[in-house]
Amino acid sequence: MLSGAPGRRLFEGGCGTGALTRGMVSAGFEVTASTFGEAIDLGPGASCVAGVDLNLALPLADASFDCAVLQEVIEHLENPAHVVREFSRILRTGGMWVLTTPNSSGVRSRLHFLWSGFVKGRRRPANYGSPPGDYNNLFIPPLPVLHYLLWQYGFRVQRIGRANRKASAWVLFVLLYPFLWCGTMRYARPMAKYDSPLQREACRDLRRILLSPSVLMDENLVLVLEKSGPVASYEPGRRPG
Repeated sequence: MLSGAPGRRLFEGGCGTGALTRGMVSAGFEVTASTFGEAIDLGPGASCVAGVDLNLALPLADASFDCAVLQEVIEHLENPAHVVREFSRILRTGGMWVLTTPNSSGVRSRLHFLWSGFVKGRRRPANYGSPPGDYNNLFIPPLPVLHYLLWQYGFRVQRIGRANRKASAWVLFVLLYPFLWCGTMRYARPMAKYDSPLQREACRDLRRILLSPSVLMDENLVLVLEKSGPVASYEPGRRPG
C-alpha cells in the first residue's frame, strides 16, 4: 500500500515485535518505530524510540515524515482525536498514513450490535478488574466519527484496503445491501443547517466509504490516507476567542 524509496522516512507507532517495521525497511523506507516499553533491535535501516505513550505528544518534529503506519493500535488509545492530530503534525503535506482498526461498521458488527449492544472488537464486556490504562479495545472509533476527525486534520481517504473477510459477510452483504444503501444515503447526507459545499463533499465521501464492500464485509478497517486538506487549528485546553 505504501511504496518505499531511498531516503523516504516512515514512522510506525506501536511496532510490537518489529515484523512490519523490518518489512518496511525491506521495501526501501528509512523507518522510525516507537514502543511503549523498552527499545527492541529492529536491524539496520530502522531506529526504535522507547517509552512512547501514543496518548501523549509524540517526541517527533513537525512534518518530519513522508509516511506513517498505525496498525491495530488506535482502538487501545484513550483519545483518537489526539492521535489523528499528532499524526497530522508529524506528516508533511502529501504524506501517506495507513491506519487499521477493528471494523465496527461491517454488516456482521452491525447485526451483533443490534441483538447484543456490542460491536466488532468489543463483543463482550471489558475486564472490570483491569485499570483503564490497559485500554483493551475500549475506544474503537466509529467510522463516521473517525472520518470527521480525519477531515478536520487534513486527511483524505485515498483507498480502502482489504482485510480478513468471513463467508457469512458475503451472504449478509447480498441480502442486506439494498437496505444499507437506502439507510446510508438517507442519513449520511448534510443537515440543512450545516449545508455548504464542504459539507456536501464530506458527506459524499462518507457515503462512498460506508458503502464500500471492504467496509461492509471485512473484519478490520484498512484506510490509506493522504494528508492533503486543510488542518483544524483547534488546540486542546484553549477556549475559542
